[in-house]
Amino acid sequence: MPTEQYTERLTLKEMKCTIGKNPFGYVFPQGDVSDVDKIEKLLKQAGGKPKECRLEDYSQGGKGKARPEYVITFDDDIHTIIVVECKNSAKKHCSKDLNKPSMFSVDGVLYYAKFLKEEYNVIAIAVSGTSTQNMKVDTFYWMLL
Repeated sequence: MPTEQYTERLTLKEMKCTIGKNPFGYVFPQGDVSDVDKIEKLLKQAGGKPKECRLEDYSQGGKGKARPEYVITFDDDIHTIIVVECKNSAKKHCSKDLNKPSMFSVDGVLYYAKFLKEEYNVIAIAVSGTSTQNMKVDTFYWMLL
């Protein structure tokens, strides 16, 4: 079975961007946002994705390092970010109760977004599958109040 890196590369290709500087802003890989203190702090609070965690439960954060596939910032909108979580299989797209962040892409991206939305407008993108024919994509948005 193809690895998650296939999904990651396909996601960047379909989004028409590359890791690093882009005309619109910056794509940070694997949660490596050490240049952006506020995002770094929020991802540290999130910690590694637990096996099981309800969306409204914030007590699970803080163990390990939060590593979404990509965090994307914008030059002309410092209050909005995109967070992307990928899984190699379309079968790992979404759990029934959205409470298994380490196993499913939707659950995982929502887990990261619940921490990031405290300081940013967050566009959360879950991608699963290794080809455009079997790919599943869901997008969520939280507006900073």
